[in-house]
Amino acid sequence: MTARTPQEDDVLPARRVLLVGALGIVITLLVVGASALLLGRERVLRPAGGPAVEESLFDAADRATRLTARKRQLLDSAGWVDREHKVAHIPIQDAMDLVVERSQP
Repeated sequence: MTARTPQEDDVLPARRVLLVGALGIVITLLVVGASALLLGRERVLRPAGGPAVEESLFDAADRATRLTARKRQLLDSAGWVDREHKVAHIPIQDAMDLVVERSQP
């Protein structure tokens, strides 16, 4: 049989442990300081405290629907663009019919 060698004692390198701990504390302090600076800046930019613009998805969808309806109304109507220069607009379907009519020989 072989002779057993005694096991080494578990020894933590105290300097390395202290260095890692100190580094962790420094990083934590830097993050907390940066957060405080950013939050202070945000309070200056938005004194009311809430988001700069509060809008739900439903509000945006409703706005898009109203905008589409207004644009459709313009496409389906006739009127003056510039009365002084005698520039008018006509309904889009009429305009497309004119283009087709004029393109045929």
